[in-house]
Amino acid sequence: MSSTTSTAPVQPAADTHREAPGRRRPPRIPRTMWFALPALLFLLYFFAYPMGVLVDLSLREVGLGTAVRGERPFVGLDQYRDMFTDQTFWASIPRTFLFVSVTVALEIVVGFFIALLLSERARFSGIVRTLIFFAWLLPPVVVGAVFGGLLSGSRGGVLNHVLMTLGIIDQPVVWLINPTIGMIVLILLTAWSGTPFVVLILLAALRGVPLDLYEAAMIDGATATKKVRYITIPQIMPTVAILVLLQVIYVYKTFEVILVVTGGGPSRQTATLPFLAYLKAFGENDFGASAAYGVVGVVIATAISIPYLLSIRRKELE
Repeated sequence: MSSTTSTAPVQPAADTHREAPGRRRPPRIPRTMWFALPALLFLLYFFAYPMGVLVDLSLREVGLGTAVRGERPFVGLDQYRDMFTDQTFWASIPRTFLFVSVTVALEIVVGFFIALLLSERARFSGIVRTLIFFAWLLPPVVVGAVFGGLLSGSRGGVLNHVLMTLGIIDQPVVWLINPTIGMIVLILLTAWSGTPFVVLILLAALRGVPLDLYEAAMIDGATATKKVRYITIPQIMPTVAILVLLQVIYVYKTFEVILVVTGGGPSRQTATLPFLAYLKAFGENDFGASAAYGVVGVVIATAISIPYLLSIRRKELE
């Protein structure tokens, strides 16, 4: 005789963690955001905090006298008002744009052609690359001192000595007393110092261009000029776009070459906006006004960089 045992169906346990009606669980931070936390802390500490200190300094009167007395009186926007009424400030803005734009254009164009020649794997290309890298490692102070000696206005200046020996001039010429010549010299020296970096980056970009594109162009009978125009340049354009931004930042903050070669003279006619901030701080001992120049410089650089980066991003998505 068999007996059957009936078992009642097991009911699922009640959810004791069920949210109360009308209440929402707070959104969770994605785990991937934690990987960005170190970079965020880095930006806050090395950019946001110094920028806040700079802005605060620009709103106060800070000099040697106030530093000795331990005072930092609040002056509000007075230093900005003085800056905007200073003709030297307004003259430095187009000069800075000219200096940066021409220098970066020279670096990119000359660097591209040098990289194009070195990419052909010529016999002595390795030696030339080494020399270019060595030139890039030279400190800007050394570059400025060497070329400043070449253009010295005394008889000991190399250029004056050569021209006097050839009978072209009778007396030494003070070359850098002319602001136009001084600005040309600064542009050439800064471009000479920055071109090796451009060459190295573009050389790496050229090595990344697929060889299949050149082989297909060769079969179609394309000339070397058309290969460069329709294959090389479009392929390396993303690298060039980022490189231009990097060089604009690098050239904009040029300081050592200007200090050693012209010192911003004559009459501050070769001084860029960042160099004027230096002159305000260490030439006139007015650190508050120098901070105001720095704030305006950061605003200008940001106003140029952000639209440029957005345009690059837009082209990449197209």
